[in-house]
Amino acid sequence: MTVNVRQMVLPAGRLPTSPQERRACLDAYFDDILASVKAVPEGWEIDLNWPSMPDYYVDPHLDKGLTWWRAGTQIHDIYTQVCHSPEGQISLRDSWTLFSWSKWLVKRRERGLMTNDVVVLHVDDHNDLMTPRLTSQDGGWRDTIFFETFDLYDPNTVRLAILRGSVGVGSFMSPFIHTVPHLQLRHLSQTAPADKVQDALLMRQTVADVLLDIGGQRPSVGILQQKKSLDDSLQTDIVGPYRLTPRLDYWLADLPDAPVLLHIDMDYFNNRYNGDSDWSARRSSHDPGQPDIICKIDDLFDAMIESKVVSRIEDVSVALSPGFFPAELWEASIARIQARLSAIGWTIALPRT
Repeated sequence: MTVNVRQMVLPAGRLPTSPQERRACLDAYFDDILASVKAVPEGWEIDLNWPSMPDYYVDPHLDKGLTWWRAGTQIHDIYTQVCHSPEGQISLRDSWTLFSWSKWLVKRRERGLMTNDVVVLHVDDHNDLMTPRLTSQDGGWRDTIFFETFDLYDPNTVRLAILRGSVGVGSFMSPFIHTVPHLQLRHLSQTAPADKVQDALLMRQTVADVLLDIGGQRPSVGILQQKKSLDDSLQTDIVGPYRLTPRLDYWLADLPDAPVLLHIDMDYFNNRYNGDSDWSARRSSHDPGQPDIICKIDDLFDAMIESKVVSRIEDVSVALSPGFFPAELWEASIARIQARLSAIGWTIALPRT
């Protein structure tokens, strides 16, 4: 079964004439959607589809994981799978984290609370600071695939952008950083260099769209290594500090007094596949066994409890990341995370059968 996102026709000049260059252009723009192309009299017909074949997700045990998630879940359902409640969210694809954050923003506004400062505790093997398929419009954003409004204070528009592929697994962070005035991103990664902590600054940027909305500006995020002597033009674009570290003590040190969002991508614990069809040929990968993963889960929560940050957590989102975190590890790992979250007053529930 193929799940169609959209079919569109682009003018002939939008894509290279060389088949190899054309393929590279489409793969770069639609990095997590399958884009087929054929010549038509009007130019190029682009057919966008969600992956529906097992090979795309690499993992030979994916069916087992999907059955555990919810009986009857198929590969073509992966992009839709999220279980959100006021007590926390769990999803298959990490793009749904932005949906949880959108609902959190709305909830704060309804309570009459300002959201000027936020701390994101980002537990992930990747920084997820890629650029979404959104462009600016009249002071807001619209998606480049359907040209419909995108607004983080309207969760339904966020949900549609995720389902339609305008916000992807590596690009959900950027719209949030462009919305919240001040944000501190603490990124915990086991594969980060063990001998140093990377302290830098997050900077709002834009990049020009090169395919669907020519001339439109897309929200991007830069990491500025140099903290000193920033000129005034750069100061206005600075969002806040970014810290990358594998050490729990540095990850949680000197946190500001601000609401905390806890985001856990399970590939932090094991990133065997990393979305790579040649994963078995790689000389090294982050691939610890289940006992080590359970220990790391406990270390994570023990550190948060000791630091007393748990009392300031206002949103919890967990993503399983098919094609990254091995499916045979899903059940036991999520059971442990559920237990540790429950002990600090949070609940993430799996979808019901």
